[in-house]
Amino acid sequence: MIKYFFFIAGICVCFSVMGQTTFTSLKQVFDYADQHSVTIQASLMKEKMDIAKKEQAKSYLYPTVNAVAAYNDNIAIQPTLIPSELLDPSSPKGSYEEYKFGKRYVNTVSVQTQWAIVDFQQMFAMKMATSQVQLSIASTAFTKFDTYKILASVYYAILITKESIKICEDNFKTAKLISSNAEAKYQQGIISEDVLNRAKIQKIQADEAMMVAYNSSKQLMCQLQSALVMDKGIVVDDSVENYLSQNLSQYLMTLHPEIKYQEAGLDLFKSQLRQVRALNYPTISMTYQYNYSWMSDQSMNFSDANKADAQFFGVKLSVPLFNGFYTKNKIKEAKWGLKQQTLVLESTRIAKSKEDEILLLEYDQTQQSLEKSREILSLQTVADKHIENKYQRGIISLDDRLDKYKELLNEQNSYLNSLGNYMAAEFQLYIRRLKL
Repeated sequence: MIKYFFFIAGICVCFSVMGQTTFTSLKQVFDYADQHSVTIQASLMKEKMDIAKKEQAKSYLYPTVNAVAAYNDNIAIQPTLIPSELLDPSSPKGSYEEYKFGKRYVNTVSVQTQWAIVDFQQMFAMKMATSQVQLSIASTAFTKFDTYKILASVYYAILITKESIKICEDNFKTAKLISSNAEAKYQQGIISEDVLNRAKIQKIQADEAMMVAYNSSKQLMCQLQSALVMDKGIVVDDSVENYLSQNLSQYLMTLHPEIKYQEAGLDLFKSQLRQVRALNYPTISMTYQYNYSWMSDQSMNFSDANKADAQFFGVKLSVPLFNGFYTKNKIKEAKWGLKQQTLVLESTRIAKSKEDEILLLEYDQTQQSLEKSREILSLQTVADKHIENKYQRGIISLDDRLDKYKELLNEQNSYLNSLGNYMAAEFQLYIRRLKL
């Protein structure tokens, strides 16, 4: 019976593990987001749509060839009056004869070809479509950048919460031990009730802090599931220790995705201006058509039908002379759009350059602050152990023990704050180094 129990339990554990996704690094989260994030996938789809539009614009530069087949049934052929003297000179003047010309059934096949040999608008339209593709690529990188920032903030918050849970669990054990000792000493009449209540309050606060940390971890996991569009569970098998030993400030940052996006936008405005100017350029087009017809008084009778073919070739030159100043104003509009985009690009370059400088300063500052906080916390932890030994030996009172323990809690909070500030700067600098 026990064997069956362990067998069923093992199966349940296996299915539980299979229904979860484990992340061991931030890069794995980013890789998963590239395949499942709605915003990233939508941006990639927009990119593919613009590539299809580029190929569509390119197709206009080729000639079009159409094959046409027609069937006509002249149910009633209109008669024509012919002067009688054309056929019989002896006929009196002013007399006419009625004749019908043509066949009732006409079957025709034809091949039609049209080609815009010189069409500057279509040429620049293709270049504009190419610029639109580059803009979509830059937009995808910008979308990834924003998505990564959201994911990294949640992921690092989970790691900090895990660190906080460890501290809270240790604090609860310590507070529980102090409370038990205080209860025993109160029963012995060694301490007063207000000192006992102070120890109990410390235990309740430690328990509450631990529960808050657990709840925050669950909420952050749900946020990560929402950002990654996941229904199954998530396990983060990672630690803040993996990110404390690296120094990212020595690595060069890549060009900011927003600057790439604005540069691509500037190229698009330049292409648009060239296309609008092409409205003043002439166009040359060529047309060729070949027709072959079968004419008969019997439907679908090709053997006894009269046959005739025809073909023509034409070249057309179109020169725009006047269109109510539409092109002139359109060019003005494109020029102002280009100036506006140039201004936006320059301001973005300056702003992002200063943001990067601030980020490096924040990273160095938070790294130094974290190192000092860790050192202070280590010293305070050692000191608290000595205080605990003194308390157990009866050298200091419970009030003194609680006061010293409060100092340890303050240093722990200071360490978690320094850790949070460092991790916030660290993930931003990490993302800035990625080639999106």
